[in-house]
Amino acid sequence: KPIFFKGKAYFRVGKSAHRLSASEIRRLVKESNRYCWDEKICKEASLRDISEEKIKWYLEQKEKHRNISKRIEISYNQFLESIFAIKDKSPTNSGILFFGKNSLRFIPQAQLRLIKIKGNEIGGIILDRCDSNGTLWEMIEQAEEFFKKHINFMGIRSEKSFQREDKFDIPIRALRELVINSLIHRDYETNADVRVFIFDDRVEIINPGKFPKGVSPKKPLHKPVNRALSQYMYDIGFVEKYGSGIIFVRKLLKDNGNNDLEYSLSELETKAIVYSQSYNKKYLQKDTLKDTLKDTLKDTLKLLSDNENIVLKEIEGNPGVTANELSKILNINLRNTKKNIEKLKEKKIIKRTGSRKSGYWEVIK
Repeated sequence: KPIFFKGKAYFRVGKSAHRLSASEIRRLVKESNRYCWDEKICKEASLRDISEEKIKWYLEQKEKHRNISKRIEISYNQFLESIFAIKDKSPTNSGILFFGKNSLRFIPQAQLRLIKIKGNEIGGIILDRCDSNGTLWEMIEQAEEFFKKHINFMGIRSEKSFQREDKFDIPIRALRELVINSLIHRDYETNADVRVFIFDDRVEIINPGKFPKGVSPKKPLHKPVNRALSQYMYDIGFVEKYGSGIIFVRKLLKDNGNNDLEYSLSELETKAIVYSQSYNKKYLQKDTLKDTLKDTLKDTLKLLSDNENIVLKEIEGNPGVTANELSKILNINLRNTKKNIEKLKEKKIIKRTGSRKSGYWEVIK
């Protein structure tokens, strides 16, 4: 605990006393568990700034995800007061951020900004951007749409099958979870906003503030910075289990084939970094469907019989070759020759273009 002397605060370290700065005093107050910014009254806001439609939506989602009836026996104002969205007949910061008609009018630093940049450096060309608006849950929905628009959709083949598996290079659910964490655990008393940068090789999600004391990426305990906002997100199903967000993200990344989640921490901000699969060298990302089909064809050719390979080689050298000519080359009867041709057609390696007499064979590449 700090020591006060002549109106100044000090912190004892061994035999000496260290004078606390204003920022250090604010940090100690926040860590005392007696202070929650989101439960404080939002200055200049009034009950007229609360949206009844958003209250109804919240109650509907709470019933859907937590099986709690959307019907309440008290007034909306009494209900909001019970969940710390209203205090002394005025909206709190959490009330405005979750139920406000225009949240950013009163809390502009709550802005969530998303930027798509060409290349892997912050100075690259900006290809697209989204300055989200509305309540926190509306911002999260806007962020998810932005991710779906700019995260690569890739097709890969497993070692056991020629079938393509289509998926996002980075799981959208993991990015959504990180955005939710950044919005409910950030420091709202700074003027900085939450920023998301989508580079070619990674996504960075940066929020003001740092992990609470005793909490770290390796030790993600449930110790919310903004208790009311955290509870609201849980109520509507945006958060499934307290304290499991980082663990859940890491599992999603591992299952998708991405590198593990990384963090860059400082006194002012927290940066979560997710790398794309193209960054992970053990995965080969196909640039186009054509490249995938070419590799599939190469693997398929290894499984052809000797006669099928001879037929394919002759067709490549002479697209107009006839079944009778192939029969003589193979030294087998016409019936078995046609069977080899049909097998290649069924495997979609060759196709016939034109009529029997004037047409020709074409190898599908």
